[in-house]
Amino acid sequence: MMELLKCPFCGGEVEIAEHYFNTPYWKIKCSKPHCIGQFGWAFCDKEDAIAAWNRRIEPDELIEFRAKYQAVKKELDRINQIGRTASEAVDEQRELK
Repeated sequence: MMELLKCPFCGGEVEIAEHYFNTPYWKIKCSKPHCIGQFGWAFCDKEDAIAAWNRRIEPDELIEFRAKYQAVKKELDRINQIGRTASEAVDEQRELK
């Protein structure tokens, strides 16, 4: 069995348990009650559950993700500004009538 990494949100210990809902599934979650990792994830296969829990974003991936996020955010801000400008123009036309 693969070793479980600590919680990626708080660094706390984690728990893995088998549950049943029509079929068995595995759930891994943080053991700290107020951590976001408390919600956990559910998988049909124990090894898949552990592999998913242990996956972490590498620093290079994080830098690339942030750059893409900033580019998308900038474009959305531009689109929103265009929408506001068009909306303001319509309002101005209504006021002139």
